Amino acid sequence: MTASLPFSPARTVTLLLALLGAALYLDRTERAAKPAAAPVRSLPKDFDAATAWVLTSFHEPNGATRGLHLSYSADGFRWTELRARDSKPMLVPKIGDRILRDPSLCFRNNRFHLVWTSSWGGTGNASLGFGYASSADLLTWSAQQFVRVRHERADAINVWAPELLCEAGAPVQVVFASMFEGESLPDSCEAHPQRLFSMHTSDFRTWSPPRELHPAGRHERAALHGGPSTPSYIDAMVLPLGVDDTKELRPKRYLLLYKDERLGVKALRASVGGGPAGPWTPLKSVGEFGKVHCAEGPTAFIASDGSIHVLYDRYRLDDCAHFCKDVTPRYGLLRCKPPENGAFACEEASGRASFTREQRHGGAIALPAPKLRALLATGALVEGSAPGAAAAAPSFYCMSNNCSSADAGTTPGVVEAKPAATRGAKGKRGRDHEGEKGMLMG
Repeated sequence: MTASLPFSPARTVTLLLALLGAALYLDRTERAAKPAAAPVRSLPKDFDAATAWVLTSFHEPNGATRGLHLSYSADGFRWTELRARDSKPMLVPKIGDRILRDPSLCFRNNRFHLVWTSSWGGTGNASLGFGYASSADLLTWSAQQFVRVRHERADAINVWAPELLCEAGAPVQVVFASMFEGESLPDSCEAHPQRLFSMHTSDFRTWSPPRELHPAGRHERAALHGGPSTPSYIDAMVLPLGVDDTKELRPKRYLLLYKDERLGVKALRASVGGGPAGPWTPLKSVGEFGKVHCAEGPTAFIASDGSIHVLYDRYRLDDCAHFCKDVTPRYGLLRCKPPENGAFACEEASGRASFTREQRHGGAIALPAPKLRALLATGALVEGSAPGAAAAAPSFYCMSNNCSSADAGTTPGVVEAKPAATRGAKGKRGRDHEGEKGMLMG
């Protein structure tokens, strides 16, 4: 017969408590050894639409150190910053003049494609082009490449503000602005007028030759060259509008938004066309759209209610454009109707919007909501700081070399210096980048 140990409730309780204490100790030790998991974010629970929006941005000075910035919105009004979980910059420029301005993003074949202003330019060297990279998750990017633009004219100065248009079943289009030494624009912040061009690609490797766009029609350049009416355009973007219900055949239409760069204007303009490269017919500005001056970098998307949201960057400008000094700097929003009867009507909606601090002009794209949810669910891409209560931090362009915080008037300490040495023909010429990996032009 086998002897058994006497049962003791006190001994059993003591043993169980010892085992529980050991388990808790091991759990605390394991959690301390691992970094805290980032909270899994999702779109608002009441958001049942199929689409969300992602907005690109850069921060001064010229995006050189902090690179690409992103925010997202579920309603087209309130924007929340996105950042890497480790808070490292998403993409720091390493090509051209190592700047990242005017970032433009599109989503195609399950990858994000990004272009940006990467060089100040310079006649006769290889810095005439823009930056390109792609990513599957907005965090891990392909090697940055320099897309060289080979104008027919040898006196091209710059390639600024590239903007992508990605449509299913069609080649990708990029629109950008260039200046030429042989054309002058006196009494302006720029020595030369800006002209708009487009190129196309099917694989982001080989691009078509640049083709000029004429926002106001092909006869726009008949204006007296050198006079105050000489056309000058920059910051152009193209938005597909779908079909035209006013015509029996209902052809697809496109909206072209751009900045009128002429001195004394510095305003947003709109044209409509039957194709992504035109030809274009100017639209009459109705309501608030025609009242926005000292503005640049327009981007637009079609909201869930069918209205067109136009985001823009309003700034103060010192030196030659003194009329801009009274403008209140901000990042703004216009809510517009689709063009009708040759007019583009908008209402001011900045009061309903909130943007991330230091938001500067970039591009907004529609993104399938499940894709954005999946990106956020990984935990590698997380929400950053909350949106600012009053749109963006003020921006102030000082084109002289002796700016101080006092120049910013009511916004001391928010001076964003842009010396004249970086502008136009008077400005900085880009370095020679023959050694960089370029992209072919067809």
